[in-house]
Amino acid sequence: MPDSADRINELESRLAYLENTQEELSAIVADQGKLIDRLLEQVRRQKHQLLELADDMPRKPADDVPPPHY
Repeated sequence: MPDSADRINELESRLAYLENTQEELSAIVADQGKLIDRLLEQVRRQKHQLLELADDMPRKPADDVPPPHY
């Protein structure tokens, strides 16, 4: 059976590993947040451009009924 010093060393080693993993994951989440912000801005700009293009397109008159088919 391991003595207390060995158990403490093992726990400290595991804690250090978990702290390192947490820091890595935190950095990944921060990078993903920045990417999401950039993508949201791109979507906003593209939506604005699409709305501008839609406003410039000619409208079909409401009374422009297609002819009946034979």
